[in-house]
This record gives sequence, C-alpha cells and structure tokens, in this order.
Amino acid sequence: FLNTLGANAAFYGKFADNARAWHKRGQEAVLYLNHALINPPIDRNKPPEEVKDVYITIQNETAAGIYVSGAKVVATGSALTHFTFVAHHGLTPVQEKPYACVFMVPTNAPGFKLICRVSNEQRAAALGSPFDYPLSSRFDENDAIVVLDEVFVPWENVFVYADLEKANNFFPRTGFHPRA
Repeated sequence: FLNTLGANAAFYGKFADNARAWHKRGQEAVLYLNHALINPPIDRNKPPEEVKDVYITIQNETAAGIYVSGAKVVATGSALTHFTFVAHHGLTPVQEKPYACVFMVPTNAPGFKLICRVSNEQRAAALGSPFDYPLSSRFDENDAIVVLDEVFVPWENVFVYADLEKANNFFPRTGFHPRA
C-alpha cells in the first residue's frame, strides 16, 4: 500500500510531500508496516462523533505535530511491524474535523498499545489439532486492536489533517483498495 502514497501523492494536498517521503522511505528501508482502518465494532450505524470515547480523534495540535487518541482494528501482523498506517474506512462518513485524520505511527511510540487476538495456531495446538482448524492454524496473521493514548504524531507522518473530504474519500480515491 505504500506504492499508493507515491503514485497518488497529489490526493494528500498540502501533505503530498509526506506521502512521497514515506513511499521512498518504505522502498529504501524495507519497513514492515500494517494498517488499521476500521473503527471498532461498537455500533457501526453511529457516526464517529457519537462514539467519541472510542474512535481515533485528534486531541491536540502543536507546532511539531498532533496528539491522537482512540482505537482502530484490524491491525494484521501489528505486533511485528515497525509502523501502523491509520486512516478512515467505512460507510459512515466522519462529520467532525477531529476524526478526519490519516497518519503513520511507530509501533514503539509512547501511548501506542496493541490488544492482540489469541493465536489461531496456538488455539489449534491447545484445543485440538491443525485438522480441527485447517486454514487458520496455518495462516495465522495475529490481528490486533490498536489503542492510541495521547500518541504524538509529527507533521511529517501526517497525510490528512482535519479535512473531511480527504478523510472520507481516502479509501475510494487513493488507490489503496485495489493495491491492497
């Protein structure tokens, strides 16, 4: 998905240079990244503004960057990654600017937490055999919930900030979906 940052950097407007820089960084450093795009399944019929204490929101802005809090799912392989790409995907658009953000955050950032699901391989070994879990015991991706608690994101890691149009159109207009 980093290729979409390079190929469609213009989508990010004033943050286009950040997208290009991350595309280049990903190529040169061979980083292991994941993404967390989905709001936790609290009530998906409600817009993020009605579940303020759970979904990712911009808490504060400084000259150096932003502070964000909240949760996203499904962060596949996140326990092993260097960075998590956080964006909005959903049928319910965000209506308030604090929810309109797309950014990259390091896994070791202060306030970054993961709640990992039990390993399907371990479950198969403990509760049965791989024959009882033929696919999940062999293709375990260790999904997780990402929880951010006042995590600092420097401006160079931000792609969308308080822009409703860009946050709501990230998924259909950046090329992310076809590339993923």
